Amino acid sequence: PVGERRQINIIALSPRRGQVVSGSRANLLYLWDLETGRVMRKLAGHARYFSPRKFEIQGLVHDPNPDGEQPSVFGNSIVAVAFSQDGNRVVSGAMDGTVKVWNPDTGAEIACFDAHLNGVSGVAASKTGSLVISAGQVPDVVGRVWNVESKQQAADFKAELFRGWRYGFMAVALAPGEERIITAGADG
Repeated sequence: PVGERRQINIIALSPRRGQVVSGSRANLLYLWDLETGRVMRKLAGHARYFSPRKFEIQGLVHDPNPDGEQPSVFGNSIVAVAFSQDGNRVVSGAMDGTVKVWNPDTGAEIACFDAHLNGVSGVAASKTGSLVISAGQVPDVVGRVWNVESKQQAADFKAELFRGWRYGFMAVALAPGEERIITAGADG
């Protein structure tokens, strides 16, 4: 947006509404009108700051706070956005590990999932937005399927199942027909 001084990380085009959603480093989502180029709505709700968590991967321990001091606090960033295929829901994922589902008409938050340990790398939604898929960053090399109505996890899938990926998912998509989940990884 005009005057927004923080980086825009990601965008998604609505399939039917002439809208674009953008996710920013300022922890905000913007819904844009393609005809006018104006911001229609600003959505806020992901944590402003988060503390990275200790994790172990392949026998190596990463501890951002080895002395047990006050946890490091990092600015949050929205790094993944998607519209449902009918355009009635917006999904966002952030570095705080949360996935949120929004009503683009009202700006209301429909659901929030504490989805991943250290960040979300990708999101996708079913045709109606009743199911949401999220992909986690290292160390949480897991993809998850969420039922928006019940606000529960419906399934998960691990990156190791797909060609031995060690670095987690970089992106996730739902194939037409909604029978397959497509993923991309950092190591091919």
